[in-house]
Amino acid sequence: MQAKGVGIATALVPLFFVVSAGMQTLTSYLLGVWVDKIGLNCIMAFAYLCGAMAQGLLYLQNPLYTWFAYAFLGLFTVASLNANRAFIAQAADNRGSVYGIFHAGVALFGAVGAYVLGLIWEHLGMKIVLTFSLAGTMLSAMIFILTRLRDER
Repeated sequence: MQAKGVGIATALVPLFFVVSAGMQTLTSYLLGVWVDKIGLNCIMAFAYLCGAMAQGLLYLQNPLYTWFAYAFLGLFTVASLNANRAFIAQAADNRGSVYGIFHAGVALFGAVGAYVLGLIWEHLGMKIVLTFSLAGTMLSAMIFILTRLRDER
């Protein structure tokens, strides 16, 4: 809907998912290596930055920026998943169970989030959805940073 709103043809919308998935494919291995070299905290911070960039670019309502937003969305997805999986591998004794709970949570909260954002979009508009999403991303980043700082003490 956002792409259509900025003048991108409906027939091109599936290509946004190609851009996002392509970015994930191209960077997954490299980000995994970086998790091992520079640590999951840095990669998670990078993920939050990419998520905020994607939302900010969508907020600008420009067709070119919309394409870049989906590339940043792909980076956010792969960086955050790689960092979270590395965290689980480091911290959990029963990795199989924790991975299952993690992926169930991703699916559950993804579905609930899509529903809630759809309601907000329908009743309040796209700019409110992006503002709400960006606020959630920033809150998540702050919680991550504060808990990591607490754990390091």
